[in-house]
Amino acid sequence: MNCKNCNQPIADARKEVKCTICKANLHRNCSIKENDLHYCDICFTVKEQEKPRIDFEIPAVIRRSYIEDYKACPYKFYLTAIRGINDDSETIYNRLGIDLHSLFEQASNDRNYTLPDMLVDYASLWSSYEVFGLSDELKDSMYNRGILCIHNFYNVLSLLPEIPYATEVQTVFDVGKDLPQISATIDRVDLIDNMLELSDWKTGQMLVGKKLTTDMQAPLYIYGAESHFNIPVRKFTFWYLQDNKTRVFERQTDGSFVCTVKNRIYRIHPNNAVKEVQSLFSQIKKGNFNIPNDTKKMYYTCKICNHQKSGRCEGADIQAWKQLQ
Repeated sequence: MNCKNCNQPIADARKEVKCTICKANLHRNCSIKENDLHYCDICFTVKEQEKPRIDFEIPAVIRRSYIEDYKACPYKFYLTAIRGINDDSETIYNRLGIDLHSLFEQASNDRNYTLPDMLVDYASLWSSYEVFGLSDELKDSMYNRGILCIHNFYNVLSLLPEIPYATEVQTVFDVGKDLPQISATIDRVDLIDNMLELSDWKTGQMLVGKKLTTDMQAPLYIYGAESHFNIPVRKFTFWYLQDNKTRVFERQTDGSFVCTVKNRIYRIHPNNAVKEVQSLFSQIKKGNFNIPNDTKKMYYTCKICNHQKSGRCEGADIQAWKQLQ
């Protein structure tokens, strides 16, 4: 009689057990033991796949940025979106971005709010950043980044209509029956010749290469804007104010959007993005919050994740092993 797991003869009946489910013969040492019961590899795997892994309730509305979290690390999504554990360690980078966006919104809606006015307000805001305990080098670097973004913003503002159609638009839209809705905030919307042109202010690093097609912000913002206003979108522009560069997605006759960078074409389609979200949400509904097995690929994701820094997660290697247990 051979063991089902190792396929070797069972020489000693005293060391033999049977699988609780299929009743196959097993070496005691080869069996998987759980709660004083023994399983063969196949039955245990099927059993684990069929049982609910985590008790959870999916929010009715999920932020667009959380979808990127799920793509990078489903367990991060679980902690943030499902359990509601906020990434509460604010940094100079996100604080600066939030404050600059607020100043940009004010300038977009009030052309009497001039560049000198914004620089004065920025200096006042900057004095509150002492709580971050920055080194002199980083302090100078971040302050100058803000100044550069402000100057470049006013250069961009001169190219846009004097009165925006809308700013800081909160959109909530459907992606499918019995699926959560998605929420997204669009920085600026202009209505030109009965079509929408969307602008998103960026104070950090640019999207490059493949990320231009895999990042879901542009296609989902386009889809959300069209759902919200019931007006077609002509163009979506990322304004990278630190580098004074843009990434522009322009509508094509087939409904896709194309961004051209140095003769290379990057194409996105809002409907394809929605289909991808539907697939991701189906995995979420099944309770699939497993950390990706490629821990080498996860290195940078873990490095910048505050769930690991705070001790809520022990990183891809250890936390993934614990989930399997």
